[in-house]
Amino acid sequence: MEINTIEKESIKIFLVLLIISGIVSAFLHSISYSLGLVLGYLLNLFIFRVIQVEADAILNSYGKLTVGLIIIISLAKLGIYALGFLLAIKCPNFFNLFSVFVGYFVIKLTIFYMGYRTRKE
Repeated sequence: MEINTIEKESIKIFLVLLIISGIVSAFLHSISYSLGLVLGYLLNLFIFRVIQVEADAILNSYGKLTVGLIIIISLAKLGIYALGFLLAIKCPNFFNLFSVFVGYFVIKLTIFYMGYRTRKE
């Protein structure tokens, strides 16, 4: 699976989830469900890019510098996840916590879906 293919397929899955969250938002009269999903997805895309940098650093292996870089990148990823959850907790009228959580899994769902689809063929 190529990275660009994963990102393109993730947009399709995101749009399906956005339609579902839009229906839920309309039913409950709160846009926070859709905005939370968008926030989670955007942060997830950014973290996916950070994982690419991390994988390149591991594969190029610059010795002791790599270990420090991996630690910093891992802490940065945790900080990004925490930032999304903190925004959802501090601004519940704008971002739903559960929707942010679901948005974090769009790339993972895409990878599982693409793996399932290729096994099926």
